[in-house]
Amino acid sequence: MDRNVIKDIYDSGVVEELVAQMCPKESKDDKSDFIQELYLALMEMPEDKLLNIVENKNPNFGDSSQIRWWCARIILNQLHSKTSQWYRLYRRCHILNTPITDNIKNIADE
Repeated sequence: MDRNVIKDIYDSGVVEELVAQMCPKESKDDKSDFIQELYLALMEMPEDKLLNIVENKNPNFGDSSQIRWWCARIILNQLHSKTSQWYRLYRRCHILNTPITDNIKNIADE
């Protein structure tokens, strides 16, 4: 894997910008974890596929490479799927760790 491609994506800030825009309700820690997961997905991609995405321009959006649109699609898939890596590692844990008494009115106090 050509690490310079990943470094160029990191230096562009596109991943951080997209996560900030597309995940406004997530906590700062969750956004940081999400960014790490997205970079991990980039690093696990076959090199030829990643280079193809970075080098090809999107004709509908001027000169920007398709990496922005690929990352946006991955973010949407991760956020909205209950079978995604993100859901299994982070969301499900938050749901399971939410105390059930948060939503229950204490009858004994009345």
